[in-house]
Amino acid sequence: MELPADAYRTSVRLLSESGTPAYRRSGSHDPVTVDSCLVLHPLLAEMLSNARFEGAKEVEMRAGARTGERMVVAHPRASRLRLPEGVLSVSTAEVRRGKRVCYHEEAAGRRWQISAGSFFQVRPDGADALVALVLRAASEARVVTDLYAGVGLFAGALASEDRRVVAVEANRIAAADARKNLAGLDARIVVSDVARYKAVPADLVVADPSRAGLRADGVAAALSAGPARLVVVSCDAAALARDTVLLAAEGYDLTTVTPVDLFPHTAHVECVSIFDRSTD
Repeated sequence: MELPADAYRTSVRLLSESGTPAYRRSGSHDPVTVDSCLVLHPLLAEMLSNARFEGAKEVEMRAGARTGERMVVAHPRASRLRLPEGVLSVSTAEVRRGKRVCYHEEAAGRRWQISAGSFFQVRPDGADALVALVLRAASEARVVTDLYAGVGLFAGALASEDRRVVAVEANRIAAADARKNLAGLDARIVVSDVARYKAVPADLVVADPSRAGLRADGVAAALSAGPARLVVVSCDAAALARDTVLLAAEGYDLTTVTPVDLFPHTAHVECVSIFDRSTD
Protein backbone atom coordinates (compact mmCIF):
# COMPACT_ATOMS: atom_id res chain seq x y z
CA MET A 1 0.00 0.00 0.00
CA GLU A 2 1.55 3.30 -1.10
CA LEU A 3 0.83 6.17 1.27
CA PRO A 4 0.74 9.84 0.22
CA ALA A 5 4.07 11.56 0.85
CA ASP A 6 2.78 15.08 1.63
CA ALA A 7 0.17 16.61 3.96
CA TYR A 8 -0.21 13.43 6.00
CA ARG A 9 0.89 14.09 9.56
CA THR A 10 -1.93 14.48 12.11
CA SER A 11 0.18 15.21 15.20
CA VAL A 12 3.16 17.48 15.74
CA ARG A 13 5.13 18.95 18.65
CA LEU A 14 6.14 22.60 18.40
CA LEU A 15 7.95 25.25 20.38
CA SER A 16 6.19 28.54 21.04
CA GLU A 17 8.53 31.44 20.28
CA SER A 18 6.74 34.46 21.78
CA GLY A 19 3.47 32.83 20.71
CA THR A 20 4.64 31.93 17.19
CA PRO A 21 4.94 28.22 16.30
CA ALA A 22 8.51 27.01 15.81
CA TYR A 23 10.41 23.81 15.14
CA ARG A 24 13.79 22.96 16.63
CA ARG A 25 16.76 23.46 14.35
CA SER A 26 18.31 20.12 13.35
CA GLY A 27 20.90 19.00 15.88
CA SER A 28 20.08 21.75 18.41
CA HIS A 29 17.34 23.22 20.61
CA ASP A 30 17.30 26.54 18.77
CA PRO A 31 13.79 27.55 17.59
CA VAL A 32 13.01 28.17 13.93
CA THR A 33 9.66 29.90 13.46
CA VAL A 34 7.48 28.43 10.71
CA ASP A 35 4.17 29.17 9.01
CA SER A 36 3.98 26.15 6.70
CA CYS A 37 5.11 22.52 6.64
CA LEU A 38 5.21 20.02 3.77
CA VAL A 39 4.08 17.00 5.81
CA LEU A 40 1.35 18.52 8.00
CA HIS A 41 -2.26 17.55 7.38
CA PRO A 42 -4.32 20.57 6.25
CA LEU A 43 -6.22 20.60 9.56
CA LEU A 44 -2.94 21.30 11.35
CA ALA A 45 -1.40 23.41 8.59
CA GLU A 46 -4.19 25.95 9.12
CA MET A 47 -3.24 26.31 12.78
CA LEU A 48 0.45 26.57 11.92
CA SER A 49 -0.41 29.59 9.78
CA ASN A 50 -3.06 31.27 11.93
CA ALA A 51 -2.90 30.11 15.57
CA ARG A 52 -1.03 31.90 18.35
CA PHE A 53 0.29 30.16 21.44
CA GLU A 54 0.87 33.00 23.91
CA GLY A 55 1.70 31.73 27.40
CA ALA A 56 2.90 28.33 26.22
CA LYS A 57 6.49 27.13 25.88
CA GLU A 58 5.60 24.05 23.85
CA VAL A 59 2.44 22.78 22.17
CA GLU A 60 1.26 19.55 20.60
CA MET A 61 -1.29 19.88 17.80
CA ARG A 62 -3.40 16.83 16.97
CA ALA A 63 -6.22 16.15 14.51
CA GLY A 64 -8.57 13.42 13.40
CA ALA A 65 -8.09 13.45 9.63
CA ARG A 66 -11.32 11.51 9.05
CA THR A 67 -13.43 13.25 11.72
CA GLY A 68 -12.23 16.85 11.40
CA GLU A 69 -11.72 17.14 15.16
CA ARG A 70 -8.68 19.04 16.48
CA MET A 71 -6.93 19.45 19.81
CA VAL A 72 -4.00 21.46 21.18
CA VAL A 73 -2.07 20.38 24.29
CA ALA A 74 -0.06 23.29 25.71
CA HIS A 75 2.82 23.34 28.19
CA PRO A 76 2.60 24.78 30.76
CA ARG A 77 -0.60 26.86 30.17
CA ALA A 78 -3.48 26.85 27.71
CA SER A 79 -5.29 30.01 28.81
CA ARG A 80 -3.90 32.49 26.23
CA LEU A 81 -4.04 30.45 23.05
CA ARG A 82 -5.65 31.88 19.92
CA LEU A 83 -7.11 28.98 17.98
CA PRO A 84 -9.62 28.43 15.18
CA GLU A 85 -13.21 27.88 16.28
CA GLY A 86 -13.92 24.38 17.54
CA VAL A 87 -10.35 23.42 18.43
CA LEU A 88 -10.15 21.83 21.89
CA SER A 89 -7.34 22.90 24.21
CA VAL A 90 -5.87 21.64 27.45
CA SER A 91 -2.61 22.14 29.35
CA THR A 92 -0.20 19.45 30.45
CA ALA A 93 -0.80 20.54 34.04
CA GLU A 94 -4.54 19.97 33.62
CA VAL A 95 -3.89 16.53 32.13
CA ARG A 96 -1.73 15.63 35.15
CA ARG A 97 -4.55 16.76 37.45
CA GLY A 98 -6.91 14.38 35.69
CA LYS A 99 -8.75 16.60 33.20
CA ARG A 100 -9.91 14.52 30.24
CA VAL A 101 -9.98 16.11 26.81
CA CYS A 102 -10.15 13.89 23.75
CA TYR A 103 -10.67 13.89 20.02
CA HIS A 104 -11.62 11.04 17.68
CA GLU A 105 -10.14 9.38 14.63
CA GLU A 106 -11.42 6.68 12.29
CA ALA A 107 -9.05 3.91 11.23
CA ALA A 108 -9.11 0.17 10.60
CA GLY A 109 -12.91 0.23 10.33
CA ARG A 110 -13.49 1.68 13.81
CA ARG A 111 -13.84 5.03 15.56
CA TRP A 112 -11.21 5.72 18.22
CA GLN A 113 -11.30 7.98 21.27
CA ILE A 114 -7.86 9.51 21.81
CA SER A 115 -7.20 11.59 24.92
CA ALA A 116 -4.52 14.17 25.53
CA GLY A 117 -1.78 11.99 26.99
CA SER A 118 -2.57 8.98 24.74
CA PHE A 119 -0.58 7.92 21.69
CA PHE A 120 -2.03 7.25 18.25
CA GLN A 121 -0.37 6.70 14.88
CA VAL A 122 0.39 9.96 13.04
CA ARG A 123 -1.83 9.09 10.06
CA PRO A 124 -5.00 6.98 9.82
CA ASP A 125 -4.07 5.44 6.46
CA GLY A 126 -0.84 4.30 8.11
CA ALA A 127 -2.84 2.76 10.95
CA ASP A 128 -4.94 0.95 8.31
CA ALA A 129 -1.78 -0.46 6.71
CA LEU A 130 -0.27 -1.65 9.99
CA VAL A 131 -3.51 -3.28 11.14
CA ALA A 132 -3.88 -5.11 7.81
CA LEU A 133 -0.41 -6.62 8.20
CA VAL A 134 -1.04 -7.65 11.81
CA LEU A 135 -4.38 -9.23 10.93
CA ARG A 136 -2.78 -11.22 8.12
CA ALA A 137 -0.16 -12.56 10.54
CA ALA A 138 -2.83 -13.42 13.13
CA SER A 139 -5.19 -15.36 10.88
CA GLU A 140 -4.98 -18.64 12.82
CA ALA A 141 -4.64 -17.28 16.37
CA ARG A 142 -7.52 -17.72 18.81
CA VAL A 143 -5.99 -16.13 21.93
CA VAL A 144 -3.91 -12.96 21.47
CA THR A 145 -1.97 -10.71 23.83
CA ASP A 146 -1.48 -7.11 22.69
CA LEU A 147 1.47 -5.53 24.52
CA TYR A 148 1.90 -1.73 24.62
CA ALA A 149 -1.72 -1.63 23.48
CA GLY A 150 -2.24 2.15 23.69
CA VAL A 151 -5.85 3.10 22.93
CA GLY A 152 -6.49 -0.41 21.58
CA LEU A 153 -5.78 -0.11 17.85
CA PHE A 154 -4.53 -3.67 17.29
CA ALA A 155 -6.64 -5.24 20.04
CA GLY A 156 -9.79 -3.69 18.56
CA ALA A 157 -8.98 -5.03 15.12
CA LEU A 158 -8.05 -8.49 16.38
CA ALA A 159 -10.93 -9.15 18.79
CA SER A 160 -13.75 -11.15 17.22
CA GLU A 161 -16.35 -13.81 17.96
CA ASP A 162 -13.71 -16.54 17.73
CA ARG A 163 -10.66 -14.64 18.97
CA ARG A 164 -10.06 -13.36 22.52
CA VAL A 165 -7.61 -10.53 23.21
CA VAL A 166 -5.80 -9.30 26.31
CA ALA A 167 -4.57 -5.70 25.89
CA VAL A 168 -1.74 -4.59 28.21
CA GLU A 169 -1.01 -0.87 28.64
CA ALA A 170 0.85 1.00 31.40
CA ASN A 171 -0.49 4.49 30.63
CA ARG A 172 -3.75 4.81 32.58
CA ILE A 173 -5.10 7.51 30.28
CA ALA A 174 -4.54 5.35 27.20
CA ALA A 175 -5.94 2.31 29.02
CA ALA A 176 -9.12 4.25 29.81
CA ASP A 177 -9.42 5.13 26.12
CA ALA A 178 -8.91 1.46 25.23
CA ARG A 179 -11.67 0.45 27.65
CA LYS A 180 -14.03 2.83 25.85
CA ASN A 181 -12.83 1.84 22.37
CA LEU A 182 -13.04 -1.91 22.99
CA ALA A 183 -16.40 -1.93 24.75
CA GLY A 184 -18.54 -4.82 23.52
CA LEU A 185 -15.59 -6.80 22.16
CA ASP A 186 -14.05 -9.96 23.60
CA ALA A 187 -11.11 -7.99 24.96
CA ARG A 188 -9.73 -7.52 28.49
CA ILE A 189 -7.72 -4.42 29.43
CA VAL A 190 -4.82 -4.90 31.84
CA VAL A 191 -3.26 -1.74 33.25
CA SER A 192 0.32 -2.79 33.85
CA ASP A 193 3.88 -2.12 32.87
CA VAL A 194 4.79 -4.82 30.35
CA ALA A 195 7.79 -5.91 32.44
CA ARG A 196 5.48 -6.68 35.40
CA TYR A 197 2.64 -8.24 33.43
CA LYS A 198 1.77 -11.77 34.58
CA ALA A 199 1.13 -13.38 31.23
CA VAL A 200 -1.65 -15.80 30.37
CA PRO A 201 -1.08 -18.37 27.61
CA ALA A 202 -1.56 -16.98 24.10
CA ASP A 203 -1.23 -18.29 20.55
CA LEU A 204 0.04 -14.93 19.36
CA VAL A 205 1.63 -11.85 20.93
CA VAL A 206 1.50 -8.49 19.18
CA ALA A 207 3.88 -5.82 20.50
CA ASP A 208 4.10 -2.17 19.47
CA PRO A 209 6.83 -0.79 21.76
CA SER A 210 8.33 2.69 21.88
CA ARG A 211 11.35 3.65 19.78
CA ALA A 212 13.62 1.84 22.26
CA GLY A 213 12.10 -1.50 21.23
CA LEU A 214 11.20 -4.51 23.33
CA ARG A 215 14.58 -4.90 25.03
CA ALA A 216 15.15 -7.78 27.44
CA ASP A 217 12.13 -7.05 29.67
CA GLY A 218 9.71 -6.83 26.76
CA VAL A 219 11.06 -10.00 25.16
CA ALA A 220 10.69 -11.86 28.46
CA ALA A 221 7.12 -10.62 28.90
CA ALA A 222 6.13 -11.51 25.35
CA LEU A 223 7.59 -14.99 25.45
CA SER A 224 6.22 -15.78 28.91
CA ALA A 225 2.83 -16.22 27.19
CA GLY A 226 4.35 -19.10 25.20
CA PRO A 227 3.20 -17.89 21.77
CA ALA A 228 3.91 -19.81 18.59
CA ARG A 229 4.20 -16.44 16.84
CA LEU A 230 5.20 -12.91 17.80
CA VAL A 231 4.42 -9.84 15.68
CA VAL A 232 6.53 -6.77 16.46
CA VAL A 233 5.65 -3.31 15.15
CA SER A 234 8.89 -1.32 15.26
CA CYS A 235 9.53 2.35 14.55
CA ASP A 236 13.33 2.10 14.79
CA ALA A 237 15.43 -0.27 12.67
CA ALA A 238 18.31 -0.42 15.15
CA ALA A 239 15.94 -1.39 17.98
CA LEU A 240 14.41 -4.06 15.73
CA ALA A 241 17.88 -5.49 15.07
CA ARG A 242 18.63 -5.68 18.79
CA ASP A 243 15.27 -7.33 19.49
CA THR A 244 15.85 -9.83 16.68
CA VAL A 245 19.08 -10.96 18.35
CA LEU A 246 17.30 -11.35 21.71
CA LEU A 247 14.42 -13.32 20.18
CA ALA A 248 16.75 -15.57 18.18
CA ALA A 249 18.53 -16.47 21.40
CA GLU A 250 15.15 -17.60 22.77
CA GLY A 251 14.38 -19.82 19.78
CA TYR A 252 12.27 -17.47 17.63
CA ASP A 253 13.12 -17.09 13.95
CA LEU A 254 12.53 -13.91 11.98
CA THR A 255 10.13 -15.04 9.24
CA THR A 256 9.24 -11.80 7.44
CA VAL A 257 9.82 -8.06 7.72
CA THR A 258 7.49 -5.63 5.94
CA PRO A 259 8.57 -1.96 5.92
CA VAL A 260 5.82 0.67 5.86
CA ASP A 261 6.83 4.23 5.01
CA LEU A 262 4.64 6.06 7.52
CA PHE A 263 6.93 9.09 7.62
CA PRO A 264 7.88 10.26 4.08
CA HIS A 265 10.60 12.94 3.88
CA THR A 266 12.22 11.50 7.02
CA ALA A 267 14.68 8.69 7.75
CA HIS A 268 12.11 6.83 9.87
CA VAL A 269 10.43 3.66 8.60
CA GLU A 270 7.93 1.48 10.46
CA CYS A 271 8.44 -2.29 10.21
CA VAL A 272 6.01 -5.12 10.92
CA SER A 273 8.03 -8.26 11.69
CA ILE A 274 6.88 -11.83 12.24
CA PHE A 275 8.85 -14.13 14.53
CA ASP A 276 7.91 -17.82 14.65
CA ARG A 277 8.98 -20.31 17.29
CA SER A 278 11.69 -22.54 15.82
CA THR A 279 10.71 -26.14 15.18
CA ASP A 280 14.34 -27.37 15.12
